[in-house]
Amino acid sequence: MIPAGTLGPGVKAELATSYPHMLAEDTVVWRQYVRERGRFIKACWYDVHVGESVPVPNDLPPEIQTVSLAVTRKRIDVIALMGGVYHIIEVKPWGGYVALGQCLVYQRLFRAEYPRFRPTLPLIVCSALDEDCLDEFQFRRVGYYRVTLASEGAG
Repeated sequence: MIPAGTLGPGVKAELATSYPHMLAEDTVVWRQYVRERGRFIKACWYDVHVGESVPVPNDLPPEIQTVSLAVTRKRIDVIALMGGVYHIIEVKPWGGYVALGQCLVYQRLFRAEYPRFRPTLPLIVCSALDEDCLDEFQFRRVGYYRVTLASEGAG
């Protein structure tokens, strides 16, 4: 068991068929990011749990309470250490206001739960961007990276 407030050992950013708790459409985006930018990642951590669990009724069996408490915490797709900065990464096909909100909340929760891991930068990795949000990304200091999927590139 990893002590509270520590991430445990990071892993190398490598191409895989799936990543912990990542949806298939997100996996496509992340795989391309690893192809394009993986060489800059010193270490990464997947499916990092932050925040509080959803309260469960006390009359549930203890094993159900334990499982429920474990699976209802928020989950950061990827924490990636690049250039001495811990990037809090939300991976989505569509980089818009939902991803923006997730990044901001995840950064706050990560900083509270893992105070030793600084500095941090929220980062949206996507294959398409909501142009209406770009000013807000800049204002909120949320980075973004748009990957080019194979079907979009020149043949």
